[in-house]
Amino acid sequence: MRSGGVELFLAGLKRTYEKGAQFGVHSWIDEDGMQARDVPANDPINAAYISYYQEVGLPPQTARAFYAFTNQTAFDSIHYMSEQELARFQIAN
Repeated sequence: MRSGGVELFLAGLKRTYEKGAQFGVHSWIDEDGMQARDVPANDPINAAYISYYQEVGLPPQTARAFYAFTNQTAFDSIHYMSEQELARFQIAN
């Protein structure tokens, strides 16, 4: 799964995946072509994403780190997470 599908997966009460599953992440983009890298760190959109990650069960520090991690990849690209990254960001619960 990739892109917004990862956010939907995170909303699951019980999150499990098969070994070898692919989770692709990248930055968001808005209707004007703005990406996370184009807005100030204190922009409310950033807080909304971090809040969502906390609401679905990621600890605050992990939520912030995961958000920063996803935004390292431009919207027109995709980064498939390694097993280590999946564990680091507590994608399964």
